[in-house]
Amino acid sequence: VWDNNWDIKNADLVCKLFGFTAAVKATKSSKFGSVPDNFIMDNVNCLGNESSLLECSHSDGKNCGPGDAAGVVCFDHNDFAIRLEDGDTPNKGNVFIGHYSVCSDGWDIRDANVACKMLGYPGAEESFSYNLECDRHNEDNPYMITNVGCAGVEHSIRNCPYNINNNCSGEIAGVICYEVPVYNISLSYNGKSSSLEGNVFLQGNPICDDLWDRTDATVACKMLGSSGSVSASTRSTYGKVPLNFE
Repeated sequence: VWDNNWDIKNADLVCKLFGFTAAVKATKSSKFGSVPDNFIMDNVNCLGNESSLLECSHSDGKNCGPGDAAGVVCFDHNDFAIRLEDGDTPNKGNVFIGHYSVCSDGWDIRDANVACKMLGYPGAEESFSYNLECDRHNEDNPYMITNVGCAGVEHSIRNCPYNINNNCSGEIAGVICYEVPVYNISLSYNGKSSSLEGNVFLQGNPICDDLWDRTDATVACKMLGSSGSVSASTRSTYGKVPLNFE
């Protein structure tokens, strides 16, 4: 396909035909490598509701060279890497997911809670719907994630209803996440540091074993980066500890 008049709307249709949600970018000039010169289409102009690229308005591809191919970068539904930008602290900012900004249309505290949890925070303190960087615009990708409709209990915005389009009447969605207290947790095995088993220390102090159980041990293990606990121990199984209990 020749890249004359190739744009995001044409790329969007191609990506949807391949089963993706939308296009991130329309590319030109054989961005992904030279192609044969047997071009089939030129001046493609899709409306977006076609079931095949050939149904789009186009002309025959003649007089094209190996460096004139149209291309696409599609949005992978699994690419939901989230980040905050333009804020003055790490826990505050405009919300971006993958290559997209998130539109504030319909954005509320439930959506913000899910976004903050994706970022590793316990939840959202506030959701807002204005652009922290007023002159921000994205000419390469005018599309946004819009009309997010989370219930607030989802693990990812990927599991919430949403659309991808260029019909955003608001600004970029934003959040202020609750800051996570920094806890220094460690294990001690007979007075020596251990990575997998040992007496639990928090902020340098041992933890009393009153009511200590497997659930507590699992939380401690996850804080240490493990997937869970095998067992919970009591009565200083891994050696005597100081009396400055947390």
